[in-house]
Amino acid sequence: MKRIISILVSIVVLINSLMFTVFAERTVPGYQLTDQTVKKGETFSVDLSIEDNPGIVSLRFKIVYDSTCLELLEVKNKETLNGYTTPSSTMRSPYTLRWADALATSNNSYNGCIVTLKFKALKETSSIISIEHDEARNYIGQKIHFENTTAKINVVEDSVNIFVRIFDFFKRIFEFIISFF
Repeated sequence: MKRIISILVSIVVLINSLMFTVFAERTVPGYQLTDQTVKKGETFSVDLSIEDNPGIVSLRFKIVYDSTCLELLEVKNKETLNGYTTPSSTMRSPYTLRWADALATSNNSYNGCIVTLKFKALKETSSIISIEHDEARNYIGQKIHFENTTAKINVVEDSVNIFVRIFDFFKRIFEFIISFF
């Protein structure tokens, strides 16, 4: 009987320690982008969000991408963070975005979309859009770290264009064969 009770107590202690470990996990603030598949030549939008924001009054990060594959056309501020600083009109990688709410009397703990990025797919390939954190501060001036993120952008050929290319290929073969007669 003692053995059964000690086993039951051990199981209860083990379960409690596992539950404490699960609930004791700390979330880290970070950025979020979504992977996409788009057609060559197509313009597409990517929402950039922040998650697990502990409260900030300033934020600065870089948008990094391969400019031979993607062209940044527009950045639309969602006005969810105060103090947006209009960035350079020259949109090339890396492209820095900044917010600094100098008049804040408290932290902004907003979680969700902060900007929408509009790109054009220049060539068929897989490419990466990265968000690289530079700095964030809270109301009392402490630095807040945000985890970087990436999104994979797969650029595919328009299916209609594929059929046209296949047709042209067979047409050229047929014309080549006919040229011998």
